[in-house]
Amino acid sequence: MAYFLVACPYAEYQPKTYPLLILFLLGVVGATQAMWAINSDALTGAVGLFSGYSFTLYLIHHTIMYPAFLLWKDGGWLVFGCTIILANVVAATLAVFTEMRHKQLAKHLLAARAVFSGDATATKRADWA
Repeated sequence: MAYFLVACPYAEYQPKTYPLLILFLLGVVGATQAMWAINSDALTGAVGLFSGYSFTLYLIHHTIMYPAFLLWKDGGWLVFGCTIILANVVAATLAVFTEMRHKQLAKHLLAARAVFSGDATATKRADWA
């Protein structure tokens, strides 16, 4: 919470905020790692869903948030919340067609490698993927 109090709007990436940001991230990691006792299918599914488009979200979130804050400089938490929701929806939608298909791509690449190399073990690995 201290990070949000220290970080000024439009200066979130100033080096003076890095120590608090690191402590915040370590706190999140510590809290999530301490929840090993929670082992439900719903939680596993939610983690799988969010991790399935995390790289796409990383690539797209700034592209959505930067123009929004240029258009509505004093939008505050309302613009921030709306852009987070929009970035997640756009990233999840794009990831369905790209990032979430990495196993299909791996299978296709291994099969292509087997065809071009004549390697029988590559064909078996392609069937396994």
